[in-house]
Amino acid sequence: MKKSDYGILFLVALFFFSLLATLQKVPGYMDAEYYFGQGIRIVQHHDFVENFIWNYLNDPSSVSTPGFAFWLPGTSIFAAVGMWMSGSIDFFYARLVFILMAACIPLMAAFFATRFLPNRRAGWLAGLLAVFSGLYIPFITLTETFTPYMFFGGLFFTSIWFAIRNPAGDVKINLWFIGTGVAAGLLSLIRSDGLLWLPGGFLAVLFVGGVKKRVWINQLVNLFIVLLGFALVMAPWYLRNLATFNAVFPSGNGLMLWLTKYDDLFVYPSSELTFSSWIASGIGNIALDRLKALGGNLQTLIAAGGAIFLAPMMVIGYWKQRRSIVIKLASILLLAILAAMTLIFPYAGERGGFFHSLSSIQVILWSLVPVGLEVIIQWGVKHRNWKTERSWRMFGPALVVVAGFFSAMIFSQKITNSNASEIPWNQTQNGFISIEDKLIEMTNDRDGVIMVNNPPGYTLATGRPGIMIPTGGTNALLEVSERYDAQYLVLNNERTDVIVLFQNDSRLKEYFDFMFEMAGNSVYEFKP
Repeated sequence: MKKSDYGILFLVALFFFSLLATLQKVPGYMDAEYYFGQGIRIVQHHDFVENFIWNYLNDPSSVSTPGFAFWLPGTSIFAAVGMWMSGSIDFFYARLVFILMAACIPLMAAFFATRFLPNRRAGWLAGLLAVFSGLYIPFITLTETFTPYMFFGGLFFTSIWFAIRNPAGDVKINLWFIGTGVAAGLLSLIRSDGLLWLPGGFLAVLFVGGVKKRVWINQLVNLFIVLLGFALVMAPWYLRNLATFNAVFPSGNGLMLWLTKYDDLFVYPSSELTFSSWIASGIGNIALDRLKALGGNLQTLIAAGGAIFLAPMMVIGYWKQRRSIVIKLASILLLAILAAMTLIFPYAGERGGFFHSLSSIQVILWSLVPVGLEVIIQWGVKHRNWKTERSWRMFGPALVVVAGFFSAMIFSQKITNSNASEIPWNQTQNGFISIEDKLIEMTNDRDGVIMVNNPPGYTLATGRPGIMIPTGGTNALLEVSERYDAQYLVLNNERTDVIVLFQNDSRLKEYFDFMFEMAGNSVYEFKP
């Protein structure tokens, strides 16, 4: 591809993603609301405090608690940059950096496609498939981890590609490996599983330079350079954690290892999550849950990573390019991510964690499609008398059109029904605002803590501090209400477990007085 091709592809992607961004007026769900709200916090207060509690793993001492103890700050920082540059905290401006990154992702897919299959049409096919990204399309311009994870995953592999082009000992190889380390650091600043990319960077050094004795000094230097690049990004954050939590990693996050179901993420007290309780759930259940997670994650790999119909061409392209260092590294990292999200974090993995993490490899997956298509076409030339040019003119645009229709269908469904409650995307905050208006009308209370199933979203929409409805039964509900001075509780069909408690445990009726119902939400006042 010529530079002009890359320029046109960038402008097409930039226009397309900017248009998508105008159609999504609000974040739409808790993760994006969290990162957007914390981005606003960074801009307005210049700190990392959270004015809500959405899990109890690190035993927060108050509702106003040190932020990013569980999720990481990179995504909110990118949102804050857009708002700072524009001087506005409007949701569109929070996505400026995300839109720019999204527009660069097709360029990286095109770049690798033309390295694997050196012709212009391969680059355009891979680039346009990255524009019409299938299951990723509703999330690509949100304040979420998908786009930065794709972007920096692509940069990680790009830095390695250029490192390969330089002989050992050339000063340029050191600079490219610094880029590898920085990309690994930024991935680690975005998601916890980003840590896997640091050993990925070390592997890249060994793959590029080999392990022969005559290069071992260069290799040690390059390994250090990768670590240096990583530390440039992550050292300040680790120092902050040391000052705030007295640990590089908040200790409560390790309790994720002992979950026996997804809802244990919200258990109170978190001390109930132990190795003993995990083992007591039964080895058979532990194994079965991981098998279920594996099945779900493999489906995600095919449906999201391969957009279903592209998966066969990706597999063929992988086999054709399997000796490439970039492909070897991408395969190892993909297997590592799959293993982590299946064996270590099966519940988070199956509930979207693997979908998020997979995005870091997506640039490479898209770039393999033209390679697979070329193999299929050449088979047809050999066995079915196909014509190469005619076949490319027919199949290449057809794949883009199918990807476009598939993406349009996914985006339309999400805009119409953003979540399990089938609320249209741009109305997802209306319920919180209506509840807040009614609360103020009845009580004139604007600051009392509210217990709700989406504290980041409620706090973003209303400014009122919120805490997560805990799992753990009646005692957990009462203890959390007392400890964090919760004054109100909002219940809906997303928390049927608590609805059942209200039906069966008379103690709750003694402490919670029904106030009103609105749009499927029952609101109670806590009376200690």
